Amino acid sequence: LVQATRALAAVLFSWAASSDMKRLAPVDDTSPSSVKKLHEEIVDGSVKRVWCVRHGQAEHNVAVSEEIAKFRAEGREWSLEKSEVLRIRDPPLTEFGRQQARIAGTDSLICDTALAASGSPERAQLIVVSPLRRTLQTALGLCRGTPDSDFKLLAHPDIQECMQVPSDTGRPLQDLQQEFGSDIDFSMLEQSPDTWFEKPSPMTKDDLPDPDGQAALAARCSRFTEWLAARPEDRIIVVAHHTLFSHLLSIDFLNCEVIEMALHVQPRGKKAAWKVAKATGDVVPLYLADGKEVSFCGSPALSGTLAACLTKHGMDAAQLTAKRAALPDPAVTPPVGPAAPAST
Repeated sequence: LVQATRALAAVLFSWAASSDMKRLAPVDDTSPSSVKKLHEEIVDGSVKRVWCVRHGQAEHNVAVSEEIAKFRAEGREWSLEKSEVLRIRDPPLTEFGRQQARIAGTDSLICDTALAASGSPERAQLIVVSPLRRTLQTALGLCRGTPDSDFKLLAHPDIQECMQVPSDTGRPLQDLQQEFGSDIDFSMLEQSPDTWFEKPSPMTKDDLPDPDGQAALAARCSRFTEWLAARPEDRIIVVAHHTLFSHLLSIDFLNCEVIEMALHVQPRGKKAAWKVAKATGDVVPLYLADGKEVSFCGSPALSGTLAACLTKHGMDAAQLTAKRAALPDPAVTPPVGPAAPAST
């Protein structure tokens, strides 16, 4: 939701105090000694490489932007409760979004590593994807056009999007199997085939964080992190959503943005921890133009690339963020974000 962040920012606050998720390091260390150490940790299994990808532009993303603009033109305040377009259940990608997914598969962060040909020591061993239509379509789009597209794709209900609105609500297992066939492994939905998509909302109808919903989302993020840490695979792609990533990683993602994360697997009794490994630019704390930290739907304060800040929050916010992170002025040196289809 590109414009929704601005509309909700005034009423969202950090929920970090009651979350067990730690604040991410703002910039990855790629010095020779650090890279060697990370490689050694990956080899002995204490660190997993996880390429995180947000889905491409979906129909509701476009519709919400247009609806918010209409509300502003009429002098009304937009809210989740007032939205009509969020009543579209499990919307698909737009054609633009499909192109974004295909292009994301050529991103150097992922195409030469996780999406490399079979036999490559960096090729992903598993793709875990939210069971919503837009993420499933994105995951399939990433794979198509790769040297070998025979990846294992596993749908995981814990990384579905978070709001209790139709656009964030999936469909029964039977419907998904009819649409996607054997391309996706839906076995994790079999215990609750008709209700896997039910979850409490992290926000109230007044767009304020709901304590019970926030606790449920935090538990979901923690459960998924530990599940991923316990998997036998060391190289995994995760395709999910903006709000989910905001709470899971404390990162503000653009559509089809790829960020490689290092998941540090801890000794028994300690929680696994996430750290940024690689992105198209520095991943730094984000600020709005008024100096407030960026947060979304009750998430902890968010980090992200300068490109994400500029696209979502505007030039003033991007310039303030750049200044505080000692990065070049984005008005002088435009930040590099995900490659976009030619139509833009």
